[in-house]
Amino acid sequence: MHIGFLNPQGNFDSANSHITKHPDFGGQLIYVKQVAIAIAQMGHKVDIITRQIIDPEWPEFAQAIDTYPGIDNVRIIRLPAGPKEFLSKELLWPHLVADWIPNILKFYQQQGGLPDAMTAHYGDGGLCGALIEEETGIPFTFTAHSLGAQKMDKLEVTRENLAEIDEQFYFRYRILAERLSMNRSAINITSTRQERFEQYSHRVYSGAVDLDNDNRFAVIPPGADFSIFGAKARYENEEATHMLIQERLARDIAEPRRDLPVILASSRLELKKNILGLVQAFAMSPILQERSNLVLLTGGLDDPLREETTDCMAEEVLAPIREVVKENDLWGKVSAFVLLESVSRITGSSLSVYG
Repeated sequence: MHIGFLNPQGNFDSANSHITKHPDFGGQLIYVKQVAIAIAQMGHKVDIITRQIIDPEWPEFAQAIDTYPGIDNVRIIRLPAGPKEFLSKELLWPHLVADWIPNILKFYQQQGGLPDAMTAHYGDGGLCGALIEEETGIPFTFTAHSLGAQKMDKLEVTRENLAEIDEQFYFRYRILAERLSMNRSAINITSTRQERFEQYSHRVYSGAVDLDNDNRFAVIPPGADFSIFGAKARYENEEATHMLIQERLARDIAEPRRDLPVILASSRLELKKNILGLVQAFAMSPILQERSNLVLLTGGLDDPLREETTDCMAEEVLAPIREVVKENDLWGKVSAFVLLESVSRITGSSLSVYG
């Protein structure tokens, strides 16, 4: 088969450039890349279709067609949508309909034929899948990755603050796109049964899809790349990474506790990641504190439990965490540091990030 992956946001290139540097560059892109490669290795032809970016700050994403070295049957197809420069996913909606979809259809017309099927990712990809299906009859699957309704709940959206919050997150487009995507897709792909039966059952999606119809859903837990996450996996910066971790643990963890196992959290500094909830849970449990340490791998700051930052979002996340650590006297039990940038400075090279 010839399969197109619809993923307009973020971008893809052989070096995984800018992964973790922006909220649009994260786990979703790694998931799409790895699934595309796995399908290609089964003998299928795969196109990852994304948005072309011509911007000096994002030079890796200007080329129209790209590949992954050593990987057969996978192409990265970058097509224009709106202005040339990088745009966050919340600003892409009108450009997808006006530019990106017509450019996709034009590209494949010039190629001599459309893919046999599309797989659409996130609400923006799903919207495009539905509109391409309407135009061509090509079926698509929909993988939401995350749903807007849950984000609205976490942001505690009400009738009173909806207009203000919507100016940043454009839920008026996202929820409609998600409803359309789950309604028109041939299959809705979820990672868990909880996602299928609880997240998709949110009231804002009422009537969009029959949750009890097994023909409309496939629960496929994400896999793991054992060349990376395996006992025998090694990479060039491993010794430097180990040295850095030992230095930071020695800095933050009391000496009698350094042989305890750790509870490890690694994520961007965003409220929706709920790092604060993890720290609060650790603070409330004498058993956890007795048996383990808590280690937070974050971006940007090498000592985020003590350093303040000018990044408003990061500081909004970190300030209450510092309070919990201070109020519950967790010093010596908790460590937090940035891993990737520090190792890069030590070794003079960059790290590729997976998941």
